[in-house]
Amino acid sequence: MTKKNILISVLIILVLAILAFIIFQTSTSRVPASPAGNQPAGQINNFQIEFLQPAEQASLGISPDLKVQVINRTESGQVQVYRVIKSESDIIRDPEDIGSISPRQVLPEVK
Repeated sequence: MTKKNILISVLIILVLAILAFIIFQTSTSRVPASPAGNQPAGQINNFQIEFLQPAEQASLGISPDLKVQVINRTESGQVQVYRVIKSESDIIRDPEDIGSISPRQVLPEVK
């Protein structure tokens, strides 16, 4: 093979690799956008601010003196995720504000 044929072969392989990469990227990133922003289409943001009732706090063993926000409930209505509110800035108003909790984070003690 001549140097010219080797060069042409390498260029063809390089162009095919680039095309394959572009096709792969476009096919994996097709999530339909919604007019509401970053939510996928079909997902409705129905997050409402809700606080635990005293009876629920007692059943969970939480002091009735604490203000506790419900973040998520199971389909049967049981509290799945909650947050103790110490100040008004602790209230979650948008689900996008909820950050993940790393096992390495030290959570504050509830008194």
